Amino acid sequence: MKKTAANRCSCPAAAIAGAMCLLAICSTAARAAAPTLQFNPQGKFKIVQLTDLHWNSTQEEAPKTLEVIEKVIDAEKPDLVVLTGDVVVTERDPLEDWTRLTEPIRRRAIPWAAVMGNHDDEKHGVARRDIVKHLAALPGSLAREGPESLGATGNYVLTIAGSKSNEAACALYFLDSQAYPTIEAINQCKDVRSRYGWVSFDQIQWYRQTSRQLRAARCGEPLPAMAFFHIPLQEYCDPILLKSKIGARGESGSHGTLNSGLFAAMLEEGDVMGVAVGHDHDNDYAGCLFGICLAYGRVSGLAAYGDLPRGGRVIELTEGKREFDSWIRPAEGPVRNRIHFPTSFENRDGG
Repeated sequence: MKKTAANRCSCPAAAIAGAMCLLAICSTAARAAAPTLQFNPQGKFKIVQLTDLHWNSTQEEAPKTLEVIEKVIDAEKPDLVVLTGDVVVTERDPLEDWTRLTEPIRRRAIPWAAVMGNHDDEKHGVARRDIVKHLAALPGSLAREGPESLGATGNYVLTIAGSKSNEAACALYFLDSQAYPTIEAINQCKDVRSRYGWVSFDQIQWYRQTSRQLRAARCGEPLPAMAFFHIPLQEYCDPILLKSKIGARGESGSHGTLNSGLFAAMLEEGDVMGVAVGHDHDNDYAGCLFGICLAYGRVSGLAAYGDLPRGGRVIELTEGKREFDSWIRPAEGPVRNRIHFPTSFENRDGG
């Protein structure tokens, strides 16, 4: 008989919790969907993160940005492509452009997922939820609308099965960091430096509940996880993290206006080992703060501002371990800034 996460538990309560976990996940956007994500026989799973493509099909730079996508994914042959916001920036129909932009990924039959940035639902009048609904229906997409009870759209979790079983071996959280503040007091304050959105309290509660459900199915052991969203946390500018950074920091960073406590929640739940965001095009550094790696992707779009050569961040997970390798893959030239989490940061005063 093949062991499952529930029948490994010796107590009936744990087995019940595992069953409840599976039911809860199916009812909230964490449903398993084709194609299935799974560690390969060597216990590896590779993700390519593309971010800030700022693409629309009428741009002069549009074909070159598609070339960046093709060169990065052909060089890395990932198991999953993740688009972390500010992907399609247009005043025309964004749904058509999302379809055209993702065609190189879909043509290669690579599963993909996406989250929204602050620019994805501007200027064209198509609602954020309608964009995500369109993405969820495209071939190969694992994007989901997420719970409608949350104020934001596109909060979901995917699990990666182990190489030799169907049991979840890693979780990938996708969160909507929203766009701009809607609180009048913030918008009226002239001294606000970074006027951007943040992951709200109800989203954090959803993350914590989902994390605990996954943990219950493993007899109380946290499931190793990564998190993806667009706007960086305020902790990306923490002096302790900056002591450990590896990679470029060409701008100070435009984080969410409020610190809503997501980083603290991830520390307390003990599952997330790394976070990957976009938004600040001249940053591609990774650092470590209190045992969590906070990393930027590499800007991917030719029409976006920034001096860094276009490319993507690669994250290679290891089954059964709270560790991963990561590097920057430019569309042209050799890879850069290789790190192994956590050992690359152990002697860099990263907390």
